[in-house]
Amino acid sequence: MNWYAITLVVLGFLTSFYLFYKIPLLPKKKPTRKIPKISVVIPCRNEASSIGLLLSDLMDQSVMIHEIIVVDDGSTDETSQIIDSFPVKKITIEEKNPTYIGKSWAVETGSLAATGDLLLFLDADVRLKHDALECLVGLYEEKKHTITVLPYHETKKHYEQFSIPFNLISIAANNSSSIKPKSIGCFGPCILIEKEVYISIGRHAQVKDSIIEDVALGLILHKEGYAFTGYSGNKIISYRMYPDGYKGLYYGWTKNIAFGAFSIPFWLGMLVFLFVTSILATMLELALNLYPFNKLNVIIYASFYVLWAIRLYGLSIKLGKFKVWPLLFLPIISIHFLVIFFVSLIKRLFRLKVRWKDRSIKT
Repeated sequence: MNWYAITLVVLGFLTSFYLFYKIPLLPKKKPTRKIPKISVVIPCRNEASSIGLLLSDLMDQSVMIHEIIVVDDGSTDETSQIIDSFPVKKITIEEKNPTYIGKSWAVETGSLAATGDLLLFLDADVRLKHDALECLVGLYEEKKHTITVLPYHETKKHYEQFSIPFNLISIAANNSSSIKPKSIGCFGPCILIEKEVYISIGRHAQVKDSIIEDVALGLILHKEGYAFTGYSGNKIISYRMYPDGYKGLYYGWTKNIAFGAFSIPFWLGMLVFLFVTSILATMLELALNLYPFNKLNVIIYASFYVLWAIRLYGLSIKLGKFKVWPLLFLPIISIHFLVIFFVSLIKRLFRLKVRWKDRSIKT
């Protein structure tokens, strides 16, 4: 019996209870005082399939929105025409500042035009329930600091189930769900921040050269002494990340996963590594003990396989619309995760280009 492997599997399984002690679901809140002026800023590029849905949601909010600013970052589809059909302020970027990568230039451009007291940065694929802004403002009133949300991940097609491990690691590696939660970075799809705080930290100009500008923004908030809290969307705030096919999912997670890994503290990285390694060790040891067949070891590792499938399913359904059947094929899900992680790692180490919104970005 390989006691090293069993110890690794057990420690990793127990580590999951530290990393996912309590997933912070966005609570229902109502503001008790006058609503501050909210400026919603939405950067978008080729979002014809989603921007109209988000703007419709914003028109239906239970609290008054001071202004909605949509920044069209060089779209080549019908995005611009859809924006024009809503009573919002549209800013069209004719020429992007070459020193900014990703969406930072579009976000900052929108923020410069904002006149509200609070800035709400939203990605174009976000969806909002009727009371979403009410919850955000109520939380801001209670916490008196920045609120950021990882939206509930809606899925429809089979390939979208491959996002299960990435969603789990996104919240675990951000230290948002541990026994002692203190989010390391912001969640880019939804950030509610006081305008004066945003200006004082230097806007997105301070993270203009970061592939994962949301994590970098959180690190700057910490450095400057500003607190913030991260939540999971709890179906109140949701998104469908990669509706246009597997290629988008591959490029999206390749851009994010290894670059984020270099931004977290060493101790947290080791816990996440132990968590992932335990899952992989369970499957590897199970396979190795099938031939030659070792009855005791097969029973042990098959039991852990079932435990991991149950554990991961219970966690994943809090973060998105994920099914139980992919976890019956946990080896495929895990191998897919490893492939994307190592591709991302190679791009990070050798400073190779990554893809974002049909643009090639130098890392």
